[in-house]
Amino acid sequence: RAPAEGVMEHDRLAEIAARIAHTVATIDALLGSLLAAASDPLEVEAITRAALERPDHLVLGAGVVRAGSRPSLSWWWRRSGEPEPLTVALEPNSLVFYDVEHRPWFLEPWRTGTLSVVGPYLDRSGTDTMVVTLTRPLPGEPPGIVGADLALDAIFDVLVAEPAARDLGAILENSEGRIIASANPRYTMGELDRGPWRAVVTCEQLPWRLVVHEAVGEAETAE
Repeated sequence: RAPAEGVMEHDRLAEIAARIAHTVATIDALLGSLLAAASDPLEVEAITRAALERPDHLVLGAGVVRAGSRPSLSWWWRRSGEPEPLTVALEPNSLVFYDVEHRPWFLEPWRTGTLSVVGPYLDRSGTDTMVVTLTRPLPGEPPGIVGADLALDAIFDVLVAEPAARDLGAILENSEGRIIASANPRYTMGELDRGPWRAVVTCEQLPWRLVVHEAVGEAETAE
């Protein structure tokens, strides 16, 4: 492979990474609005409803969660139809107790003090779909977070909508190499990709990377 071709491939991958980062930045802007409105439940509802009703269907759920002796959850979600409040059991003595305080999406932003990206995982408490959850710590007492569930399908759509991604067979992975979405039909979500890769680009401010697998080539695309 000629050096100039390798540089061009890297640049194309970087453009795709920038588009994915922009998608996530849209969700982060929503978190900023929720931080500003966290003390006003009606405003939280209005902001969240507007996000859920976006035609791009990026957001599957969003809101404010507080822990402490009286945990509270002001979270709205939509699986189909109109947005509705998410109802879970926050009482420790409940048989279906939902322990928000020890969820990774609650713990991680408090550990880092900044934006946390958790997933993808199956959202069993609401939408029953694969999501990525973005959260930020909510200052004050009791401790809390603002968060939003991003539809994994939306990330996949951003990836495969790019002709360059399909041409390259680009794969979006987390920092451990677990596949989040793939434009290469040989690799599927959830697989652990150990390489080798011929191009790797990290996504700005995200624990994700885009890779082009060494195996992608004429023999593979000819199938």
